[in-house]
Amino acid sequence: MLSQQEIEQAVALSRLWADRSPDRILFERSDLEPELKRQIALQVSLLPKMQRKMPHFLQGGGYVPHRVNFEQSSSELTACYKQQFVTNHDRVLDMTGGMGIDALSMASVAEGSLIYEIDPIMAQALTYNVHKLLQRDSVTVRCGDALAEIEASTLEGITLVYADPARRDMDNPNKRLISMEEYSPAPLEIVARLQELGYTGRLLLKLSPMLDIQWILEQLPHVYELHIVQLQDEVKELLVAISLRPQDVDVEVHLAVVDRFGEVSQWSFPYHALSSVRKTYATKVEQYIHIPQPLLMKSGAYHLIAEEQSLSLLGPNSHIYTSSQASTSPLYKSYKLIEELDYSKSTLRGKSLQSIRQRYPALTIMSRHFPLTAQELKKTLRTDESDTYYLLATTLGERERKLLILTSCQPTA
Repeated sequence: MLSQQEIEQAVALSRLWADRSPDRILFERSDLEPELKRQIALQVSLLPKMQRKMPHFLQGGGYVPHRVNFEQSSSELTACYKQQFVTNHDRVLDMTGGMGIDALSMASVAEGSLIYEIDPIMAQALTYNVHKLLQRDSVTVRCGDALAEIEASTLEGITLVYADPARRDMDNPNKRLISMEEYSPAPLEIVARLQELGYTGRLLLKLSPMLDIQWILEQLPHVYELHIVQLQDEVKELLVAISLRPQDVDVEVHLAVVDRFGEVSQWSFPYHALSSVRKTYATKVEQYIHIPQPLLMKSGAYHLIAEEQSLSLLGPNSHIYTSSQASTSPLYKSYKLIEELDYSKSTLRGKSLQSIRQRYPALTIMSRHFPLTAQELKKTLRTDESDTYYLLATTLGERERKLLILTSCQPTA
């Protein structure tokens, strides 16, 4: 374990030697201790990813003790999203500090924060990062197992408990844990311990986006909000808000799209509304095509939001929608129809195939509910990728195979 002075040295030299290769740092002759050299090389190897994932952490002189902790940590953009759960009157107990990206973000808003981290090396790094990046006396870091160590006195004055349980096997970090029972600490154990200690405040859990939402709501008691957070094109987090003061309320589901600039677009609906949605089917392909974003698919609310947006489903076995009017909703990737082709085996043969190639030498190909995969279509068409034109192979209704030539309604990043 490095000393505090050595951590500062590792951070400073990694920024100074940013243009050197990690191997050069590790193997060239120097008076530096091997562990210090290893840590400098690690920081240097992570600098480009830090710039993308946590630029303020990088600029402020943040320190990363293990690569796996960096890979598992929240980005600054998703950490900032969690600030909406905190007010300047809250006192936060973070049970799973980790690298501290979430903890630092919430602590910057809260009146005070107590952060637990079970791993001594991570706890030391977290202490360094808190003092370096936050510089507030109202934040305390403790090394220990929060689930085992917290008592009723620990919870006095605490209004929000946050936990991001480990979702990887401690002995095999490359193995992801699927079941909540395998998490450390397990969410139900957290709830049970807080109830045992008489805590009646709020609990916020960060769970794997792989978990089924209905199953989560069946397993966890007193959930009042569930947030599905998508960063650019990927669902990154499921955040579950629980009240330890039992109340009979319907669960509110929030869909949040965070763009690369940190701008958040958010929609919400009561979970029970999913059971009452009516599906409207299209009788023809309209001028605009809409494909739900991953968080909309994850929520199960694709038909609900489509109904609100006056979109019609192309067919009962697809999740593709069409409309006569444009939609600006970031919940969809939207396209404008350029050409509609009825598909048969002869469409991609002979003169017909040659004509498509001539008109569209570059196409990004998508296939949804269609007998040929995108890869098979690409092999036949032999077209280059395009940022302007798209071919969507799909089915209208039950059997009408279509090749739709589209152009994006949204600017490319």
